[in-house]
Amino acid sequence: MINIAIVEDEKKAQDLLSEYFGRYTAEKGEQFRIVCFDNPINFLTGYKSNFDIVFMDIELPGMDGIEASRKLREMDRVVTLVFVTNMSQFAVKGYEVDAFDYMVKPVSYYDFALKLERAIRRINLDGTVKINVPQKDGVICIKASDLMYVETVNHKLVFHTVNGNFTATGKLKSLEQELCDGGGVRTL
Repeated sequence: MINIAIVEDEKKAQDLLSEYFGRYTAEKGEQFRIVCFDNPINFLTGYKSNFDIVFMDIELPGMDGIEASRKLREMDRVVTLVFVTNMSQFAVKGYEVDAFDYMVKPVSYYDFALKLERAIRRINLDGTVKINVPQKDGVICIKASDLMYVETVNHKLVFHTVNGNFTATGKLKSLEQELCDGGGVRTL
């Protein structure tokens, strides 16, 4: 099952994408769990790295999709991000937040299916083991391949990564099991 977030303020656009996922499932047999958010604040508040693909509109209330994607990348550098917008001139800005692709509204099913298939291939080929590290304002998702080492300091786990250090509560033994179950490395 692939977990999808749709961040889109227009109900009609949410419904169309949801319909396309249903059609794709009927054609290809792929299963999806879809959660829709009508604004980026609701999406980012308490974010947990449990989505594989995020479909993000650019014109959103309260915070535009580019800024929301910047905040998303602070928490989750792994999730596949696809912009869905009627503002194709902003597609270039997608590179700033490591967007995988973009679709221009009105989205055709053909374009949707092609880009979804590419995103699914990326997820399946990536095989990335992800570690969710709880933080005060949410959860940061770390790729196991970005992890250099983890140590315990004052009963806390300190994750040393290529992108900086993160501290969290937890048990080293539990982390070791999570990494081993996901095909990661053994801790020493």
